[in-house]
Amino acid sequence: MGRKKLASVTALSLLLLGIVWAFASPRGSSADEGSHLTNTWCAWGNSDLCQIGPEAGVILVPDSIANSACFTLWPSQNGAGCLKDLSMDLVQVGPTIRIVPDVYSLGFFKTMRVFAGENIEISVQIMRTFNVFLASLLLLWALLTTTGPIARALAISWGVAIIPIGIFFIASVNPSSWVILGVGTFWAFLASALGPGKKTKTQLWSLWLGVAASFIIATLGRSDAGIYLTATMGAILIWRWKSFKITASRRTAFIFLGGLVAIAVAATQLLSRYSQAQFSFPGAQTSTDQPVPLIKSFLEWPSFLYSLFGGQSAKFVISDSEAARGLDGYRPSGYLFGVGWTEFPLPSLVGLLIGAAVFGTVVIGFTRYSKPRVLAVTFLVLAFVAQVVLMRASVDFGRAILQPRYFFPYALVILGLTATISVKRGHFFSRVQLLLSSIPILISGSLAWLATATRYAVSPSAAYTNFGQPLDWWWDFGPGRLTWFMVVILASGLWVAVTLGLWGCSSSMRDRDGSENTANKKRGSFL
Repeated sequence: MGRKKLASVTALSLLLLGIVWAFASPRGSSADEGSHLTNTWCAWGNSDLCQIGPEAGVILVPDSIANSACFTLWPSQNGAGCLKDLSMDLVQVGPTIRIVPDVYSLGFFKTMRVFAGENIEISVQIMRTFNVFLASLLLLWALLTTTGPIARALAISWGVAIIPIGIFFIASVNPSSWVILGVGTFWAFLASALGPGKKTKTQLWSLWLGVAASFIIATLGRSDAGIYLTATMGAILIWRWKSFKITASRRTAFIFLGGLVAIAVAATQLLSRYSQAQFSFPGAQTSTDQPVPLIKSFLEWPSFLYSLFGGQSAKFVISDSEAARGLDGYRPSGYLFGVGWTEFPLPSLVGLLIGAAVFGTVVIGFTRYSKPRVLAVTFLVLAFVAQVVLMRASVDFGRAILQPRYFFPYALVILGLTATISVKRGHFFSRVQLLLSSIPILISGSLAWLATATRYAVSPSAAYTNFGQPLDWWWDFGPGRLTWFMVVILASGLWVAVTLGLWGCSSSMRDRDGSENTANKKRGSFL
């Protein structure tokens, strides 16, 4: 299959996968969605559904918008049936700094406002569909314009890791949607633009426009996306250092200036996000057996890494359980897990199988490696850890604030870099490796959808394998949950078959002019 057809099929499969995930949950299901919906309906100022009061941060919006996350009130024991009791009467929201739109997600809210109407439910579904379409369009653009090895790595990284965390938030009205799809393609555009091999002016223009588009989309989603983009730029510059077709002195000057710009962007985002933070690194409390919070965060970090792919933490961790809460010097590890508001667990099978597939992809990718690529991946991992530490220290290692959605963009970039090996190999997966990766993703991805849908349709503790429970919530139109589940299996199967099967096992994937293969063959490196 040619590159254009393969890229088109990939984009269509992502669109289908995103749509079925958009129907897995009701409005209000993504983190802080009540605030995000309020900001959306008020992004253009006063209207029949938004009245901005004279007091800063005080807004009147319909009860159906302000309290759309009614089913997450702690302790959350019910499905989403409470949405039926919400009215269109205006209620006060605020005062809070999270309400009035500012630089944080301003572009996202103003764009979503285009689709905001009087029917809240339909408006939210249109917004979700638009975000999925935007992700599909950006992925299509990247797959068509990037070089062969990078296009393949991009497809594989999304195919292995996007379910369940990535696709849940892409198919949502949460600003994290744009950060994930923006950063998730930004690295591919930039690495191709700075990579070896001859490129026509049209190709270069397309790549650099892709760099700009993905950068803008990510930063319009969340203002702190600059942190992820800066880390990604640093990694790509490390990787592509020897590929610049300029003299050594100019190359050094280019990197220096680029580094200053990147540092300035990151510093601006950090200051805007943590300007009121009080950074603190508390010590241990030996009298109550409470360890140093920083060490605790490091020790539990692997479990948080696991959560990026749907994994869950242990219920009881030594010196980090609910039983220890209240002891002098107690600090939680600060890691949250799951999708939505992280108020319900996904089946342990999800994280186990997808985590294994991700680990296998990393191992396969590093069977062929170069020092710059290893250094680039190491740089991103260190940036990931450093951001975790800074975010925990900013709240005195107290309030738990770290969710998988914040760091999932790192996962896509790291996986993409590890999967970028020369197309001289002919294929990325062998047939056995393909089966060992694709079948677990199909099974766990489908179960993740079913567990998510069951949480809202019935309750957080409902058995997701039972389709006979009385429903607390489901869509008033369209097929039932069981029929949707059959569609999910087909959509997940198509997604895996295209991204891992066609991209990962193609023996004819080549660059358009073969230049990158030739350049690397002469150097004897493996990208």
